[in-house]
Amino acid sequence: KVPSNLQWVLEQCTIPEDNGRAVAEAIIRNNGRCICDGAVKDRMGTASAHFMDVNAKDTYEICNRTPGSDQDIHSYRSELCGILSNVLMVNCIAKTHDIQEGTVTLGCDNESALWSSIGHGDISAGDPSRDIINVIRYHIKQTPITWLHRHVEGHQDDKKDRQLDEWAIANVEADKAAGLYW
Repeated sequence: KVPSNLQWVLEQCTIPEDNGRAVAEAIIRNNGRCICDGAVKDRMGTASAHFMDVNAKDTYEICNRTPGSDQDIHSYRSELCGILSNVLMVNCIAKTHDIQEGTVTLGCDNESALWSSIGHGDISAGDPSRDIINVIRYHIKQTPITWLHRHVEGHQDDKKDRQLDEWAIANVEADKAAGLYW
């Protein structure tokens, strides 16, 4: 269950038809993969997140609006909201299916957001998104899952005649979903 103060993270959420069983099996096999992306337009931020490598009906899809003042809203913060969406949903699935160990690789096209949330460095006291980073780190520590991160180059679909791998395709899908959620 997601704490009431974090319900906004799962603002629009499609739950897997199998209640997360396929996602749980991928995590237990140490092959869990999820992706997220953020978008900003007209001083408003949005994020999208989903799990990869399972049938469409057995994955989750999440979209949310980035909280904060006009000065706080930027792509970095929106990306963090996508990361938080994946962390919370994976943790819910892990609890539901009593996962004792497993691995999830989280892909994102913002290296700073990946490093600050899943990395092991200190958070700058002046970082306006440290509130979200602290929540992500807290919830990562609350699970037996090993979290890895992978930088995925963004907007690869803008490059003509470029062959896209699975991560790039998933990033394009997340980018489109975030860009449509206004």
